[in-house]
Amino acid sequence: MPTFGHSENHAGLQLVDLIASAVVFPSASFTYCTDHVSNVHVQPRFEQIRSMFGPRLRSLQFRYQDDGGKWRGGIVVHDAIGERNGSLLFG
Repeated sequence: MPTFGHSENHAGLQLVDLIASAVVFPSASFTYCTDHVSNVHVQPRFEQIRSMFGPRLRSLQFRYQDDGGKWRGGIVVHDAIGERNGSLLFG
């Protein structure tokens, strides 16, 4: 059930929603769905969004190394079809 609160308390969530909707989704759909899906959600012009905002999006991630030296955190991609990694998302 949704709860309601003052919008100033939810500004962070609104920003994340905006970034996810305007940058992450178009970049991911172009990068990982081109040549596999043919519909309105996969557009060639989304490559412009990825190239314009990808480097900045990469720098916004919180990444860290675990005890074994493996990088964790940030935006994680599981591409079962093409088996491509998440770094392609950033252009």
